[in-house]
Amino acid sequence: MIALDSLLAAVISGLPDPAVLVAPDGRIIRFNRPLLGLCELNYLTLQRQVSAGVTLADLVHSVDGEDVACLRRCLTEGRVFRLAEVSARSVAGQDLVLWQAFIPIRGEDGSVVFALAILRDVSAEARMQAGFRELVATAEARAES
Repeated sequence: MIALDSLLAAVISGLPDPAVLVAPDGRIIRFNRPLLGLCELNYLTLQRQVSAGVTLADLVHSVDGEDVACLRRCLTEGRVFRLAEVSARSVAGQDLVLWQAFIPIRGEDGSVVFALAILRDVSAEARMQAGFRELVATAEARAES
């Protein structure tokens, strides 16, 4: 049987979206390459930060802290949490719009041993939708005039 850590590492590395494996104390255990682009960090820098105990919130966090609360609840309650179109900021200071999922990973005894956080950057789509809404509002205002 494949060890849980090896299996999770394989799953995370194969995901197209940024993903991290988070320990119950909030530290990042593993991450995949797409996270590098989201955080605008190179591999060695991020690996050093992970070794030093960086948390996901240190790298990217929602403006209102809802993602941190959901991750904590995922780890303590063992429930899946999903957030859509969250306004967030990266460690590089980039404003983002993210969809996030926090999935509990249970050990053999049923207790939550990790959480898998998957982040999807939908910033471009959100900007496009905002632009479209602006165009519609302008067209409606002109039609009423």
